[in-house]
Amino acid sequence: MKSVRICDATVKSTVEGPCENTVAGTPVEKLRVCFDNAAGNYKPGKKFFECGVVDEVCILIEGEVIITDDEGNSETYVGGEAFVLPAGFKGHWETVKPVRKYWVQYFNK
Repeated sequence: MKSVRICDATVKSTVEGPCENTVAGTPVEKLRVCFDNAAGNYKPGKKFFECGVVDEVCILIEGEVIITDDEGNSETYVGGEAFVLPAGFKGHWETVKPVRKYWVQYFNK
């Protein structure tokens, strides 16, 4: 299978709507599905976030987020940084400045 250049990928579908589990504000998610990849846009707000059974790698293109786990530990990430949310992660995703990101979810067996 040939690799896919993300910026050249054809957008198969776009979904926009309110974030699930919103805690504060009115954050809106906009997802563009490109092959097996997606780029999302997130507006300021705060939501409860749970990874479930998959690890998620996030690469922020622009914006700022604060990720706080269920024990109160928090990290701030800005455009140009990448991070991993491990399977089973529970906490809050707060979008401080509008975000564009690439993300990949995968099963870590």
